[in-house]
Parts: sequence; C-alpha cells; structure tokens
Amino acid sequence: MTWTQMERAEAAELRAAGKTNTQIGRALGRSVDSVEKHFARERKRAGVTMRVGRPAKGEEWMAPVPIPEGYISPMTTIQYDAEGNVKNEWRRLTPAQKSLSDFADALAKRVAGKGKIVQSPAIIRNAKADMLQETVIADPHLGMYAWPDETGSHSYDIKRATETVRAAVDHACEQAHPGVHVIVFNGDIMHGDSRSNKTEMSGNILDMDTRWAKVLEHAEECLVSSVELAAKKAAKVAVVVNPGNHDWHTAHALGRILAAYWRNSKAVTVMNHARPRKTLVWGNTLLGWAHGDRVKPADWPKVIAAEFPQDWGNTRYRYLHLGHIHHSKVCGPTMVDEQSGLTVEFLRSLCPIDAWHAESGYVGQQHGCDTFLYSKKWGMEARWFFNSERVWH
Repeated sequence: MTWTQMERAEAAELRAAGKTNTQIGRALGRSVDSVEKHFARERKRAGVTMRVGRPAKGEEWMAPVPIPEGYISPMTTIQYDAEGNVKNEWRRLTPAQKSLSDFADALAKRVAGKGKIVQSPAIIRNAKADMLQETVIADPHLGMYAWPDETGSHSYDIKRATETVRAAVDHACEQAHPGVHVIVFNGDIMHGDSRSNKTEMSGNILDMDTRWAKVLEHAEECLVSSVELAAKKAAKVAVVVNPGNHDWHTAHALGRILAAYWRNSKAVTVMNHARPRKTLVWGNTLLGWAHGDRVKPADWPKVIAAEFPQDWGNTRYRYLHLGHIHHSKVCGPTMVDEQSGLTVEFLRSLCPIDAWHAESGYVGQQHGCDTFLYSKKWGMEARWFFNSERVWH
C-alpha cells in the first residue's frame, strides 16, 4: 500500500525522535518490513546509500574511534552521500562476554547467602517423601513485548510475564505436597541477552518491553519468589537453570545469582553447571532437560544414553523435557523393551506469540506450564497443565 504524504512526514518525525522501525510501525499501523522499505525508498530519493556490516579485509571505515573497554562492535552502519563520501557511521556496541561474566559475579557477590528458607516441621511432616514434583517453566521470555493489534493474540510485557510465571508456579504448588519440588527454568527465561535487543546467533530484532538491566532485576525477583512459593508445600526445592537461544549469557548469570543467593539454605539446591543438558535421578526414573534447539528430535535417545550412561543404565523410566518450539510435541522412539526408551517431549511455551511469530504464521498454539508427579518406584503418576490465559483474560 502506497504511503501517504502525512504518513511519510510522521515517519520522518518519529525517526528524528529516535524511534525504532518497530515503534514507528506500531504508531502508523504498518509492519516492520513496510517501514524498512519506506526508509530505503526515501534514502534512494535523497541519493543516500547505507551499508551495514563489517569492513572488508583491508578496508577502513572513517577514522578509527576507540571502542570502550568491556564492549565489542559486532556491526557498523555507514551512510554515504550521492558522491560516495562517508557522511555518518553508527557502531552497535554490546557488552563483551567477559564483562557479562564479571557483571554476574558482582551480582552474585551482592546477594550471596541472603536466601533463607527454614522448613517448618509441619511442611516436612505433610510432604510425601517418595514423591518428586517437576514444574517446567518453558520459554517465559521475560521482557518480551507483544501488541494484540499486531499479533492477533494476547498483550505481553514484563509485568504480565512475571505475573504469569508466579501464577503457574502457584498452580503447580496446589496440586501436591512432594518431598522434592524441581522448578525447571528451561531456556529463554529472558527475551533478550543484552541491550542490543537482538538474538546472538541469528541477529533477529527483538521487541523488548524495557531496558535489559531492568528486565534482569524483574527476572531475579520472579525466580526467587517462584522458589519461595514451592518451598511452602515441598520439603526441599531443586532449581534447574538452562540457557536458551535468546538468553545464553543471561541464563548463566541468573543461575549463578540463584546459587549464591541460596548458598546457606539446606532446603534449596541450584543446578547451574555449564553443560547444556541436565539430568536428575529419582529412584527408577531419569529426568532430563535441555532447551531443545541444537539436537534433532530423533537423536535425543542416543545423546542422553551416551552422555549419562550410568544414570541411563540404573533407571527404568526416562523422560526428557524440552522447549524452544513453543508448542507441545511428543517424540516416541522405537523401544526394544521398557528399559531402552526415552520419552522426548517439547513442552508449550508460557508466553504468547510476538510480532515475529505472527508474521511467520506460527499462530494458534495453547500456552502454559506443565507440572508432573513421580514416585521413586513407579515413575510418572500424574501431570497437570496451567493455561496462561487464566492470567491474560
């Protein structure tokens, strides 16, 4: 659809005010792709070209400017005039990995040992010692922004995201009084991994509700309160933190912060080692978790068997719970007998779709949180599902 003169003028004003293409699109009721093409046409009319990327080998872009210590510049945008002269240069700066690690260390040091949960005799007495409850918070994407007029789904921001996580955990806690409650944050806890608001691997632009540092503060509070909720019903709480493709660095940081926070608590343990796959054995049952974006579904049984051979051999019932694809999918491998298989299940995401998923046609999924109950002898005995729409309506 052709842009009107009024739309062109308003877009120019919004760009001059520092608004992003996504924000301009929302204001004008246009898609991001339409906005990008509009500005490309405007640059062509003005005889201005843009180049985005990195300098070619042996090529220099403008006078070198020192990059601040602790940052890297993964991308630079260059503006040329009609004669080919460089007019402007914009360098995108993101914190270097080492700086993020130092940042996580500083936060962990700040909260070390402050988490104090002492279980009352009544909670320990009422808990069923041979039962383990598993609640998987898959893909909550804290910090994601979703606009219903753009996605055709539900609105979503940092406030609604944290409310949804807490409601899901609270619902899970109403179902049982286990000896151990495992809370699994199974990747993409946060929507963005730095203030660049892009995914690290693919460079996709992310719709973020607020600043990365502020989202991190909300995430810390949300995860801590989730553990505290679980501790009201379970004798012990175990926390599993896995990284996702949206939050590899941040997930590791959050895991280290939680481990430091609960360091002096005998009721809480945090599983936060650097391996991308984590497992736990409960009697005859092997439980495993990974984000699910790196391994082909059919390959999971041999990967888990090879990586955890002792746990595999000592168990009769085996379950692997994944996320990433934002909808439920069960992969049942061929079983020679009851001891040779692994049930692989991709669980639903807790969050609604964003603009990217809507534009790509990934619509119509049900969103929520699954919780499971296992006995030491008989494996899975029950499961429940929390529908996120309980919070969104």
